[in-house]
Amino acid sequence: SSFSIRADNQTQVFETPAVDQFLVETDHFADCVRGRSSIALDPLRDAVPNALAIDSIRLAAASGCRVEISQPG
Repeated sequence: SSFSIRADNQTQVFETPAVDQFLVETDHFADCVRGRSSIALDPLRDAVPNALAIDSIRLAAASGCRVEISQPG
């Protein structure tokens, strides 16, 4: 599978192997619970930016305007 990112009028395409992302995530979670692995992402550093992005998407959809995302702290 592939995905693309567009920034500064340039598009970059990334090719990745197809995987079942939910199976990979569940396996990693099980390994963490069993003490075989550590958490891949800091939940606070990962969750807060995701929540800000989701909130901004909601606000942009409601207003029809572009919404800037500000990082806390």
